[in-house]
Amino acid sequence: TAQLVRIKRRDLLAMDLDFGISLDAAAVTQRHTLYDSDEEEEEIGDLNSAFTISATTSAKLDGATLLVAVGSTASIFARSYFILEPDPLCLISGSDKVVQQPYTAIKKSSDDKTTVTVGEIFSAKRSVAGSPFLVCTHEKPLASQYCNIWCAKLFEFLQPETVLILHSVPVHEHFATHPRESDSGSFLCSLQSSSWQQPPTAPFLESPNTVKGEAAAVLTHCQVRGLPASLAVLYTVSSQGSAECASVFQSVLKHPLVSDTICLKSEAEANQLLKKLVPKPREDLSSLYT
Repeated sequence: TAQLVRIKRRDLLAMDLDFGISLDAAAVTQRHTLYDSDEEEEEIGDLNSAFTISATTSAKLDGATLLVAVGSTASIFARSYFILEPDPLCLISGSDKVVQQPYTAIKKSSDDKTTVTVGEIFSAKRSVAGSPFLVCTHEKPLASQYCNIWCAKLFEFLQPETVLILHSVPVHEHFATHPRESDSGSFLCSLQSSSWQQPPTAPFLESPNTVKGEAAAVLTHCQVRGLPASLAVLYTVSSQGSAECASVFQSVLKHPLVSDTICLKSEAEANQLLKKLVPKPREDLSSLYT
């Protein structure tokens, strides 16, 4: 049965989707959408200009393999194990309202508007000749209504051929019908787009689990655009430190897409850098319950 839904266009653009919903039109109720008046065009423009990407190079970046490290744990892992160029190729920035609080590392621009760097794109050193291998570190979580807008901006700037996504969430968000056997407590699962033809990066994430936020936005974009993409989701336990959790991503390094093409740091160097990059606990909170 067709339903008539009145929805604002800006809400449609900013809609936060979970990956895992059916994309089959026959499997969902058919809906017709009426857009509000033209007065919303200005608001749509504000959404589309929420992010800017500043390139520091004129090098051609199309056709690359893109690894998107979403969140602090995944970004620390990528910086620790991959040999990245010292300076980023691009900076992704936006107004302070796009970032979830309490991320307040805000800089004042020349026109007195508050801006914050939400991500950086680096070039990784390859072990064999070929198209670029890019690493996008995205440490600060975005407000949900900006995730798809950020994703659209990223893929408007880059046209990768293959996409890898690293993401971490607390283990209590994972639903399992049978208890998992895990020595460390933390474990990896994966989702992939229908065009992914390579081996999975981790055991498949079982239904009815879904993924939210930026990781879901990237994987959904790849599914719709027919891009090969795989998402490795790390489920972490609170009893483990950040360095221990990040090291669980190491199994991704054994995937042929990485191991056959990318230069990696030695285990000792990576572990040393991993511990160095992990944020120290705030001293003002150390005695909260003492």
